[in-house]
Amino acid sequence: MDLFTAFLHFLNIADNSNYLKEAYDKLVDRNEYLGIRIVNFLIISFSLIALLFFVFVLYVLFNDLKD
Repeated sequence: MDLFTAFLHFLNIADNSNYLKEAYDKLVDRNEYLGIRIVNFLIISFSLIALLFFVFVLYVLFNDLKD
């Protein structure tokens, strides 16, 4: 259960200020400055890379435990 709680805190899903939602809203806003949109694109990209890395680490750990 601690792993699931850590995942929720990592993505900030349980809070009202979900940073992925805020970053996506600023990314698709055409009236926002380009620099802010680029930063929000990088935030979303790095978050997805971190999430994929987290899943990969879990896969490697559970695959090693199986052998």
